[in-house]
Amino acid sequence: MAGGRYNIERTFARYFARRGFAVVLAYRRKTSREPKIEAIDPWVKQSVEDNRQALDWIESRAELDSNRVALFGISMGSIKGVLLAGVDHRIKTAVLALGGGDLPYILTRTAEPNISRQRKELMRKKGMTLAQLEAELESAIRWDPKFVANQIHPRPVLLVLGAFDTIVPFKKGWELRRALGKPETLVLPTGHYTAALCIPYIKCQSLRFLRRHLEVTPQRLQSRSLKDSGD
Repeated sequence: MAGGRYNIERTFARYFARRGFAVVLAYRRKTSREPKIEAIDPWVKQSVEDNRQALDWIESRAELDSNRVALFGISMGSIKGVLLAGVDHRIKTAVLALGGGDLPYILTRTAEPNISRQRKELMRKKGMTLAQLEAELESAIRWDPKFVANQIHPRPVLLVLGAFDTIVPFKKGWELRRALGKPETLVLPTGHYTAALCIPYIKCQSLRFLRRHLEVTPQRLQSRSLKDSGD
């Protein structure tokens, strides 16, 4: 969730590219350090804007079909993927793996070592409790999947969750599923990192799902109606 070396992302990128997809791998901006948890909101906002610029570039390329853009996101990429799909209609279908909504809760409960260390340091520095930190983040964070999930149509979305995930707690992934309108969902019998054991299965299911939703005339991913949001 705190970012990595893109090894898993490259694995999926190569898999899709070898099966006929044109693939753009979205890297984070290079900075001297990962963002502090109290500065997460502007960082996430900037990341989404960067990805929208990538969509602008895709539209400018004659060899790419900008009417059939799929999104694949893992962990923080999944969180940002919900935000991107919620604000940009050019995303036609999406696979969102190991993400969730409610960033204040996730940041104050995640077992990810780097964020956990930052959290303890921040609480000590400010002399606040966990509940106080969560409340402070709640007032500061506006770029959160829980605020845009209801703008996304569930049918072209595949959600992948780890039943024992403590990095992005499964509870918040399941809540995001409900907020998205209960899209097709794969629940893995794993945690966050051990989900790597299921990569072959995730690849196969993701490819099947994306092909199915891109082979037909793509529907707009955004703006589901009230009748679509039921069980």
